[in-house]
Amino acid sequence: ALVRRTQREEEMKQDDKDWMLTSKLHKVHPLAFTPDDVDLDDIATSLSKQCRYNGHLNGFYSVAEHSDIMRRALKRDGYPLIIQKLGLLHDASETWTGDIIRPLKNALRSQGFDIKPYELRIEEAMSTHFGLPWPWPDLIHEYDKRIVRDEKDQLKPDETDDWSSFDIPKVGLGIKIEGWEWREARDRWLEAFQDLELALSTERYVEDIEVPF
Repeated sequence: ALVRRTQREEEMKQDDKDWMLTSKLHKVHPLAFTPDDVDLDDIATSLSKQCRYNGHLNGFYSVAEHSDIMRRALKRDGYPLIIQKLGLLHDASETWTGDIIRPLKNALRSQGFDIKPYELRIEEAMSTHFGLPWPWPDLIHEYDKRIVRDEKDQLKPDETDDWSSFDIPKVGLGIKIEGWEWREARDRWLEAFQDLELALSTERYVEDIEVPF
C-alpha cells in the first residue's frame, strides 16, 4: 500500500502552492503524488518531448523512444507482458520530475535533500494505477543500465571516456536508436502501451476461461 501522506504533504495540498500544470491541464503536486494524478496522455506527451542527456546530443532522442526500446528488448528476450509494460513505463516519473542529471542529484543528496524518495513515491503510485508489480524487479534497473552503453556508443561515439565511473556495463542491449521526432515518439509510445493492454487483457481472459472436461 502507498505510504500515508505526511502532515507536510497535507499542508502542501492545502496551501495550493507547490503544484504544476500538466499538458492535459491537470493540477499535480509532485511532492505529494497519488495514483489519481496519473494520466496516460500526460506521460506520452511529456516523455516524447524530453530529450535524453539533457539535450546534449547532435540530434533528438526522447525519453519515450528510450522507454520503448527497453520494452522491445524485454520482449525480444522473452520476458512476460507485464515486465514489458514496466519497461515502457520505467521512466514515466519524469513526466512530473523531469530528467534530473546525475551530478545534480548527487549534489542535492550531499546537501541533505534526496529526491529519490519522491521518485519512488511516484513510481509506486504509477504501479498502483497501472497494475504493475511493486517494488520493481532488479531486471528493470539492469536493462536501464545496459541501454546506456548502446546510447553512449551510438549517440556519443567520439567520447573518449568509457563511462566506467558511472557503473555502466560494457555490453549493451544491442539495439538501434532511430531518433524519432517527438510526435512520432508520442504516437509510437501510445501504440505500444495500447498493444500491451490489449495483449494483457486477452491473456487474463484466457486464464479465466474454464476448460470443460
